[in-house]
Amino acid sequence: MCVPALICQQPVSEKSNMMLNTYYMRRFIFIIFIVWNGWGQTIHAQSGCVLTLREAERLYNQGEFKEVPGLLESCMNRGFTRDERLQAYKLIFQSYYMEDHLDLAEQTMVAFLKKYPEYELTPADPAEFVQLFNSYETIPSWSVSIAANGIVTFPYTTEPFEISSITDYSGKYTTGPGFSAGLGVHKYISKKFEIILEVRYMNHEYNFSLNHYTNTPPVSENPHLTEFKENITNIALPLTTTYEFVSEKWRPYLRGGIMGTYTLSAMLDPVRIYTQGAFEDVAGTNIDMLELRNRLNVYGILGGGIKYKIPYGGLLYFDVRFAMGFTCPVNSANRNTEQTDRIFRYYIMDNDFKFNLFSASIGWIYPLYRSKKQPLIEF
Repeated sequence: MCVPALICQQPVSEKSNMMLNTYYMRRFIFIIFIVWNGWGQTIHAQSGCVLTLREAERLYNQGEFKEVPGLLESCMNRGFTRDERLQAYKLIFQSYYMEDHLDLAEQTMVAFLKKYPEYELTPADPAEFVQLFNSYETIPSWSVSIAANGIVTFPYTTEPFEISSITDYSGKYTTGPGFSAGLGVHKYISKKFEIILEVRYMNHEYNFSLNHYTNTPPVSENPHLTEFKENITNIALPLTTTYEFVSEKWRPYLRGGIMGTYTLSAMLDPVRIYTQGAFEDVAGTNIDMLELRNRLNVYGILGGGIKYKIPYGGLLYFDVRFAMGFTCPVNSANRNTEQTDRIFRYYIMDNDFKFNLFSASIGWIYPLYRSKKQPLIEF
C-alpha cells in the first residue's frame, strides 16, 4: 500500500499527460487530414473539369452541339479557372446558336455579362458572340466606395469679439490638421455624370492666439497672450456630382456640390502665457465648447481628381476638394455663457468665424453593373 501522496499521484499524473498528448496528436492529425483532403478534392475537381472542357471542345468541333451545355454545367460554378469559364460560356453560347436555340443563347449571354461585366472582346471571339455582345450596353448603374483623407483647416474671422476692448485686437487663427473616413453611394445618371452621397466621420482642429497687450492707454503692465487649440468631431454628409472625362484606364473628373456637418464634440485646449514671465503660465483641463457651437453647418464643395480602372477590380481614385464654409460654427446666443475657466481664467471670447477645409483623399470604388439591351439586332 502506497502511503506518501506524491508517490501515489505520480503514475496518475504521467498517465494524464500521455492521454492529453495523445488527444492533441489525434486532433492535429485530423486537421491535417481535413485540409489535405479538401485540397486534394479541389485539385481533383479542377483537373476533372479541364478534361470536361476538352471533351466539350471535341464534341463541338464534331458538330455534336446538343451535348455541350449539359456536359459543362457541373463545372460552371466550381472547377474552372476564370479563363476556362470564359471559354465554357462561349462554347455553350455557340452550341445553342448552332442548334437555333436563340432564346437560350441570349440567356447565356445575359449570364455571361452578369458574371463578367467588364469583359473586353478579343479577335478570337466568334462573330455571333460579338454581335450579340455588342447588342447589350453594360454600364455601372450604382457603385459603392470607401475613402480616407487628410484635412487642413483654414479658419478666418468674420467679426471679432473681445472681453475688454477690440481697439488693438490682434487675434490670429492658424491652420490645423485633421482626417476623415467613410463610405459613399454613387448613382450614374449618364456615362459622364454621377451623383454621390457620402457619410464620413471627420475630425479636425485649428489654432488661435490673442495678444492681450495694448499700446493705447492704459498700457498693460503684465502683457500676456492666450493660445488654444480646438478639436472638433463631426459627421459629414457630402452630396456632390462629378463630370468624368471618360477614357480606358485613367479617368480625370471635376466635382461640385454641398456638404452638411453635424458636430458631435468640440474641445478647447487653452493656455494663458505671460510673455515677460511676471506670473506662471495658466493651463488646466480642456473646456467643452459644444454648447457654444452650432451643431449644423453647411459648406460648398469644389474639386476634382482622377480614377484608375483596375482590371476586374473596380477603380482606385485620388481626390482633392476645397470646402468653403457658408455658416458660422459659433452659437452667438450662448457666446456670453458664463464658463468660469473660459472667460475669467483664459480671457476667451468667441469671435464669429468660418472654416474653409482643404482635403486630399484616396479611395476605392466598386461598380454594380447592369446590362441593357439595345434595339434588337437579328442574327
